[in-house]
This record gives sequence, structure tokens and C-alpha cells, in this order.
Amino acid sequence: VTFRRRPALSGVLVAAAASLKLYPALMVLGARSRWRPFVIAAGIAGALITVVACIPLGAAGAWGYVTGVLIPSLRAPNPDCAQTSVATLFGRSIGGDAYPIITPSGGISILQSPIHLAALATVLTVLTLAAAVVAAVAASRASGWNPAYGLALALALGGLLPGELNPYQYVPLMPLVLMVLVMAIRNARWTQLLGLTVGLLCWLRQPCLLPFPNLWTVGALILFAVCVLAARDFRFPSPPAGEGGPLRSGRPDGEIGVP
Repeated sequence: VTFRRRPALSGVLVAAAASLKLYPALMVLGARSRWRPFVIAAGIAGALITVVACIPLGAAGAWGYVTGVLIPSLRAPNPDCAQTSVATLFGRSIGGDAYPIITPSGGISILQSPIHLAALATVLTVLTLAAAVVAAVAASRASGWNPAYGLALALALGGLLPGELNPYQYVPLMPLVLMVLVMAIRNARWTQLLGLTVGLLCWLRQPCLLPFPNLWTVGALILFAVCVLAARDFRFPSPPAGEGGPLRSGRPDGEIGVP
């Protein structure tokens, strides 16, 4: 509602959220309708909030945070079994990265794949993440730029793109999953429901108790793929000729939202 009626205010709110956790900034990818005031307001507010927040750190401290925290977070620098990013998925499966798991007796066991193709793991990581971004934009377009669905898709990227992902950091996927789940039940999309079920079952046990912690990553990718393929369910039908005019939303009042 805020995006539809006050896109500039919506942009400021996204900037405020992104100042606390960076991934809400990805929501700009899902904006198409009235995107200019949204993006401009988000950019200006984000810059101002960032500058104000960095004042106590000083220029050197802020630069140290960027180079010592943000940039290293783009890849997982430690073998913690709770880290289940796309980078660790390929790094552990074919890159030869060792990782610990918790055994049934409560001990720690270190596992390592016999395959050591680190370069290929890096390439597959980059391709997978790039594909996720492209898929989010393409699905937003396929939905007729439905703002609720598009913004949820972009937010969901926050559960895929970071190099360090703990279990709680998959929360950005949940609004999108819930939207698609409700729509699938309404439209009797049993294949979508099955896909969502499989993805969520991958999260049944905490990562460190699994033989391969990145089963969580696989679950997240399944959930995201199912939600991307559901894009057309969020497109409003065009209104009959003479009823409401050529509105993109297909609603006589021009309202755009979740059907």
C-alpha cells in the first residue's frame, strides 16, 4: 500500500531497513511501477543514513568496516557448519573445502569431499548467483511487475546472495514463500505445493546435524525456483474492453497488489 500510494516514502523505509541489514536494498530490483520516486528516495535516504551512521567511526573506521567486514562477507571465510551459502554449497561439494558436523554422540567430525575443483566451484557459485538475480527480474516482469510479488522476490535474494548465511538469514525468503503458498492453495497448484514442501523439508534439521549442511542451501534454491515459476499466477487479467481502460493491473480502480 505504501509503495502504491507513496513510493518515495516506501523508498525511504527500504533505505532505513537496508541501513540495518543490507539485503533489503535489493528490493529496488522488483520496482517498476512508479519506480523513479522509489529509487531516488531510497538512494538519497540511504546515503544520508549511511553518512550519519559512519560519523562515530570516522573515515578510517568506516573504511575498515567495509574492507574488513562487508567485503569478506561476500564469501564464507570459515568452515562453520552453520554457514550454508551458495558459495559453501559448491566449495564443500566439489571444491574440496573441509567442514565440521555434529555426530549423533555429540562429538565433532570433519568431513571433506574427495573432489577438489576449487576453480569450478567458484565459477558455479558466480553463475548460480547471477542466475538468481536474472530470474528475479524476469519473474517480476512475467508477473506484470506486480509490486508485492516483485519486491518479495528481490527481498528473497537476501537469503541467497550473501557469502555467509546462518539459518536465521533465510528469513528474507519467507514472505515470498508465504505469498506463493497462499496462491498455490487458492489455485490448486499441487506441483507448486509439492515443490515448496520439498524445499521446506530440507530445513527440518539444523545444518550441523546433517551429513551435508548445505542441504539447507538446496532447500532455499528449490523454494526460490518454485516461487519464480509461479510468476504468472500474480499477473492480473486484462479488463474487458470498455471496462476500466488499459490499466496494467487489470483492476478498474488501477490498484496493483496480490490477487
